[in-house]
Amino acid sequence: TLSIAFGSRGKGGAAAATAHYEPLRRVINLTRMKGAGCLAHEWAHALDHSLAGTLSKPGSSELLASECRISPDAPESWKKLLAALKRKEDGTFTDFYVASDKFDQIHRKSGHGYWSSTCEMFARAFDCYIADKLREKGLRSDYLTAHSDCFVEEMSGTTYHAYPVGNERERLNQLFDALIADLLRASEELCMDIARMEDQQEFEQSPNAKIAVQYAVAYQYEHREEADHHGVGIPDEFCEGSFCSRLYEEIAKRKKKI
Repeated sequence: TLSIAFGSRGKGGAAAATAHYEPLRRVINLTRMKGAGCLAHEWAHALDHSLAGTLSKPGSSELLASECRISPDAPESWKKLLAALKRKEDGTFTDFYVASDKFDQIHRKSGHGYWSSTCEMFARAFDCYIADKLREKGLRSDYLTAHSDCFVEEMSGTTYHAYPVGNERERLNQLFDALIADLLRASEELCMDIARMEDQQEFEQSPNAKIAVQYAVAYQYEHREEADHHGVGIPDEFCEGSFCSRLYEEIAKRKKKI
């Protein structure tokens, strides 16, 4: 699960971050006075962390999927998105990456490769994606995203934007659309597998659909550190007769034992 804290993590100070994500505790911290507008960026880090268990190669020790060795089974949308952060379709560096690298040079005393790291570029691109999605719908949320277009510096007479712009931004937005579609599709397929159904329309109309979703969420929460996200399934004893009634019977039995 993902938690959110307000000004309760860290020590603060002039050089403190306005917000941050802690993978080991799965918590987003927003500072009390300056954290507003950073939520989409930090949620992207949480998503990046959540995907690490399924999109990385076995044995990878990194906490974030964007920093892991990518599994061959990872969706093409993820591979293309990570590649598009730093490389154009012709193989040359993106303006986004060049500008991010320049930011590392300008802020070298505190940056340490922060701006051009894949995980931070992913989060800034996602922040822009959310801002654009809201704008498309005529909506605005300064608490969700307010700083996506604020990272601008000049160096030797050239202006650098440490966020995607123009065609690069459009391309990344399309890839984020594809990634989210793949994630939703994978979630639907997982829940359909749990309910032992193959037809999506039948699943959507089934009274067992909600239970299957709840079962998947409950399992992955209870076993969140070691969950087999590919092997979740309804126990065999629930498959005969009414699934819902048998599930509730099992829950009642376990409550009596407690």
